[in-house]
Amino acid sequence: MRVERWLKGLCLFLVVALLALAGFTEQLYSRQGQLSQRVTALEGESSQRIAEFLAQITQVEEGLSRDLATKAGELESADAALSQNLSAQSKQFNTDIASAQAKLQGLQSQFNTDIASAQARLQGLQSQLQTTQGQTEAADAALKKQIQDAIVSLQGQMQTADAALREQIIEQIQAVDFSQLYARVRDSIVEIRVSRPTSQGTGAGFLYGAGGQFIVTAYHVIEGATQINVVPSSGNAISATLVGGNSVRDVALLRLSQPLTVTPLSLGDSALVKVGHQVMVVGSPFGETASASTGVVSGVNRQETWDGKSGNNMVQFDAAANPGNSGGPLLNAQGEVIGLVVSRIDPAEGSGVSFAVPASTVKAIIDPLLK
Repeated sequence: MRVERWLKGLCLFLVVALLALAGFTEQLYSRQGQLSQRVTALEGESSQRIAEFLAQITQVEEGLSRDLATKAGELESADAALSQNLSAQSKQFNTDIASAQAKLQGLQSQFNTDIASAQARLQGLQSQLQTTQGQTEAADAALKKQIQDAIVSLQGQMQTADAALREQIIEQIQAVDFSQLYARVRDSIVEIRVSRPTSQGTGAGFLYGAGGQFIVTAYHVIEGATQINVVPSSGNAISATLVGGNSVRDVALLRLSQPLTVTPLSLGDSALVKVGHQVMVVGSPFGETASASTGVVSGVNRQETWDGKSGNNMVQFDAAANPGNSGGPLLNAQGEVIGLVVSRIDPAEGSGVSFAVPASTVKAIIDPLLK
């Protein structure tokens, strides 16, 4: 019984398996048919596309063939035209070369002729030069003699003229009109009044530079001042400030709070200052405003020290200089400032010996401050 039931079960299983296999086989056949149809369709589409592509390629090939034929014709035409043009230019070039060669031969012939003519002229000039050299040597000797005689004559005339000129200069120096000189420079010279914590002082200065704003004075006049006032010829005090200077050389530059409308003084040439030249000093000695004194240059290039200051090229003069003159100008006969009055010998030791800083030193210190 168990075997029978087992066989029945096995048979039933086989029947079910066969039925399932039959269904699966039917599906496979159906799927195969669909795939075959799809492949057939794809083959048709591919064939059609390949045919279309081949047709397009054929059209392109035909167009390229036509274009190539056209370009080949154009190139043949251009080549023929170029050949004709080159042939014509070659003929013209040969003609030009022949013409140029003919002209060159003519120029060479003319050049040879000109060279021969120039050589002949040169020989003639050389002959003339030799003749002229002989004549020149004779004339040169005579000319040298004339020049030597003229030099001797001029030297005598110059000596005579030099003596006369020296006499004229001496007469002019002796005839200096200091009153006119004073009138010309008076308004350009100022009195300086300073206040210090424990004292007051006075001095002098002069207007210098463009703009009417700058006053040159001695450094010791304003040294340590808390207030500086400048009094011009108008009598109206104007405040001033120190721009700069050199305390050792005793030179200072002040700036006015308001400009003066007078002519500034100019600096002379220190190298031209000689012993014996007449000079004038203008200042405010002992508060006496705009006082003038005259004298002469007593010495140059003096080495002096005073109140902690020093100078090695000082100008010595004998015009009266007293307290209040310091910082004022030492003027020559032309009204130029040749020195800045700074010191004098102690009156107990002697009189008539005063010193001024030379104009060259003043200029070297002041001019850079004006820029």
